[in-house]
Amino acid sequence: MVKTILTCPQCGSADIFYENAMITGIIYHCKKCDYIGPVVLERDLIDEEIEAMKQGRVKEKKR
Repeated sequence: MVKTILTCPQCGSADIFYENAMITGIIYHCKKCDYIGPVVLERDLIDEEIEAMKQGRVKEKKR
């Protein structure tokens, strides 16, 4: 089954959260690299890739 997850545009981590959405619009914050901004990437992953990402086996994009 394919699922869509949001990832950080700088480091590729899926450990991001929705921070703010008032006058500035939607802002996301990455816990791993401290990126703060409106742009995130959507990735379509299958269940096995999601489990590997949770366990840290997938290499994330380097800065």
